Amino acid sequence: MARGWESKSIESQIESAESRKAASRAAMGDPVETERKRQRASLLLQRTRILHDLEQARHPRHKETLEAALKHLDLKLAEVGVVPLRFCLAELENLEAVTGMINLAFRAAESFFIDRDRIEVGTVREMAAKGSFIVAYDADSLAGCVYVAPAGERAYIGLLSVDPGRQRSGIGGALMDAAEEHCRKAGCRFADLKVVNIREELPEYYRRRAYVVTGTEPFPPEKHPKVPCYFLVMTKALDQAEGA
Repeated sequence: MARGWESKSIESQIESAESRKAASRAAMGDPVETERKRQRASLLLQRTRILHDLEQARHPRHKETLEAALKHLDLKLAEVGVVPLRFCLAELENLEAVTGMINLAFRAAESFFIDRDRIEVGTVREMAAKGSFIVAYDADSLAGCVYVAPAGERAYIGLLSVDPGRQRSGIGGALMDAAEEHCRKAGCRFADLKVVNIREELPEYYRRRAYVVTGTEPFPPEKHPKVPCYFLVMTKALDQAEGA
């Protein structure tokens, strides 16, 4: 019986050779995609620097130059498939949209244990009077939001919400970065947040961001959860690096 390469048909020999080439290309990475990633990283770094300079700029002409450069960079980023997020604090007229975003995001994640909206617009307005909602826009569309309430050396961060269609794209992490930086600028040394214990993916997510469990709190009974649950309270020292 013939064995080895000689025993294969011409078609199978070609298929085997092509498979090895494809595996080799996969191992090396697609050079076109590698170059696109390099361009994205370079453009995003430039954008970060321009945003920093724009925040520090005082002369109107200098601001105009930086804003023009930022607009040009955003166009270049769009060419490589990146739509930069724009962050700002929600105004009073935005709070109904913020409420809708929170309930949309939490309904998608928590419908297995709660059947009602997470929050009402009246509560959102009350919270906004004590703290701020940071909102993220992807182009001109609301992509997510998070609540921040600095108070002395501590701050509360909560209601992190991302449009379900945009989740797992880095928006949640970017919102948390913005929230933590907001707290640092307010002079806070620690950030506290709460997660529902049966949302098993959340404690690990926040642990990767250097949060640790520091206590528990009851889940509001008026929300009528389908199963018993409670809040885990997690805390981060804001001068601590992630993964430390």
